[in-house]
Amino acid sequence: MLSAVHLLTATLIMQTFMPPLNPADITSALNDFVQGRSGVGIIAGVVDNGRVQVYGASNLGRNAPKLDESTEFQIGSITKTFTATLLAVMVRDGDVKLNDPIQKYLPRDVRAPQFEDQSITLANLAEQNSGLPRLPTNMAPRDPSDPYDDYTPAMLYDFLKGYTLPNAPGSQYDYSNLGVGLLGDLLARAAKTSYENVLQRRVLKPLGMYDTSTIPNAVMQMHLAPGHDASVRVAPPWHFGELAAAGALYSNMHDMLRFLQANLATSKGPLVRVMALRSSRARSGSSRRSHALVWSGKSIYRWGLPGTTVRPAVIMGSSVSIGNSTAASSCWQTLRTAMSTP
Repeated sequence: MLSAVHLLTATLIMQTFMPPLNPADITSALNDFVQGRSGVGIIAGVVDNGRVQVYGASNLGRNAPKLDESTEFQIGSITKTFTATLLAVMVRDGDVKLNDPIQKYLPRDVRAPQFEDQSITLANLAEQNSGLPRLPTNMAPRDPSDPYDDYTPAMLYDFLKGYTLPNAPGSQYDYSNLGVGLLGDLLARAAKTSYENVLQRRVLKPLGMYDTSTIPNAVMQMHLAPGHDASVRVAPPWHFGELAAAGALYSNMHDMLRFLQANLATSKGPLVRVMALRSSRARSGSSRRSHALVWSGKSIYRWGLPGTTVRPAVIMGSSVSIGNSTAASSCWQTLRTAMSTP
């Protein structure tokens, strides 16, 4: 059984040549998941041949707010896919280049780590092969339950000055919240504004995602699905400080489905060329891991599966880079696996 209230939202992507999921099967699976689990809710969104459908089930109590497509969630590490999209937009517009060394965008008094004169590039940060660790070693949160909140730009730059890369950039895949957080910082510096402002202007507003932000407004906060601790007490949301680009976004099902539809577009739609660049695949050094900019090779991104967090959990899948039916099937199977985790 889950140790805490758990809210799960997932987006499932279908294409025409794969037999469509039966709505009754989806509804049955969601109802089975919440049955017998007090304080649990789930929302699933499906895009099937351009048609959008949202399903939900909950066992949250008589007075609990309804979960629907307007319910806001902290989407955690799926924020990273938006940071990668921002990078692709700025590459398209000539503001930056994928192979620009990160040193180009750092303050003059901050020296980026190198490996035998090999520099970390913006692409290395997005492809998760920069050589930077998962987290900086100088994090010292005042509140361990909100570990990123007081991490500052000065702390980030001090870490970079003293860090020694263990391997050459591009040679090995290592998932790094630090790397993508740094990427967002550098893109904001290149745009001469904040990460929130440049993301809103260059990605979220063009996609019509008006209920997505790192700084939720009053309306978004009214619709926020709260996290809970192991004692089923409401827990406040995390705040991401200087590493906002790695996990600070709030969003809802309505907006996330817009984002996934944009990822599926092949010839029309907002940012279609950007999505193609962002989804292009490569190999990550000796690990031979397929990846694109932030996305894994299977184009499924997840955060907060049952048993690993008491925060709301999100699974997002897109078929744009690996063949439509495989991604759709894999994403649905990921959801089913997540729901069956004790």
